Amino acid sequence: MKKYIKIIATLVLAVLLMISLYVLASEIWGMRQNKKAIEKIYKTMESADDMEDMTEAADVWAERYRALAEENGDFFGWIHIDGTDIDLPVMYSPDDPSYYLKHSFWKKWSDYGTPFLDGNCEPGVSNNYVIYGHNMKNGTMFAQLHEYESEEFWKEHPYIQFDTLTEQGTYEIFAVFHFDIDNEDYFFNAHVNMSEMEVREFVDEASARQLYDTGIEPEFGDQFLTLCTCDKTYRNGRFFVIARKVAS
Repeated sequence: MKKYIKIIATLVLAVLLMISLYVLASEIWGMRQNKKAIEKIYKTMESADDMEDMTEAADVWAERYRALAEENGDFFGWIHIDGTDIDLPVMYSPDDPSYYLKHSFWKKWSDYGTPFLDGNCEPGVSNNYVIYGHNMKNGTMFAQLHEYESEEFWKEHPYIQFDTLTEQGTYEIFAVFHFDIDNEDYFFNAHVNMSEMEVREFVDEASARQLYDTGIEPEFGDQFLTLCTCDKTYRNGRFFVIARKVAS
């Protein structure tokens, strides 16, 4: 009997080891595929730089983004945050809003996904652009947004650069906070076309939750940028970084 128990225990351990190796291999493969996808995006933009030299186009950034839009018509813009590895395209597919939750820029299946604009946003109309990105365990995609849990990090990196096909924009962060989806009744991502009263409520709700006081007081007429990623503070948590546009 003891012999059979040992055999069964050995088999169980072998199966668990195989599962662990499979999970590890899948994670490594996914990380490499994501890296290749990002590198291909950068090469596409570099190719646009070469074309810019020949055409003497005035705006290099516009040429780069047009090149990406030619590769994928869902390309909406580009987000960059100094002091992090967040330097990524932002997609927009309103007919299938969560498509890029599990797809790369190149429309290949990917657990990393690609940052994407909320499907309820209207480019050029919405006064709050809501962008989602994964909080990956290896620190990629939007994982480094959590650096803003530190007030010191915010002081050193208070701005987000978010450009679209038509304009460049610098946004200053005014509120960062943890959010419990299961126990909250105010959903920041639901507010994309806000009236003056709704903007006041939006700012008040964000300020009431902020981890630290930034001293910034947005007002109606500002263009907002809301970044959202997963958060382990709660069972079903999100981490929000909200900013307002200060330059273009």
